[in-house]
Amino acid sequence: MKTILLSNNVRWNGETYSAYKFFYPNQEPGIRLSDEIGDPCGTATIIGGKLDDGEVLIKDYSENDGIFQALIDARVIEDTGEIQPIGHANGHVARLL
Repeated sequence: MKTILLSNNVRWNGETYSAYKFFYPNQEPGIRLSDEIGDPCGTATIIGGKLDDGEVLIKDYSENDGIFQALIDARVIEDTGEIQPIGHANGHVARLL
């Protein structure tokens, strides 16, 4: 799977992660986090939203609480101001930088 480094400086939950862009099987972009030795630590995005090119849907609840602001602070994404329902929660629509 092809991945593209977006940032080595995502500070979230007291740790620093690297953020990588990847593509889901349907070719939507996503963001994965890895620790300092490159082990995967989680996925910040989910699929299924109605998105424009270059946009991602950020899961900022449950185990991902706070990841949306951490990715903004690391200049990986910018907030579009749009929220989309995801099951029983909401996802933030963001534009990849």
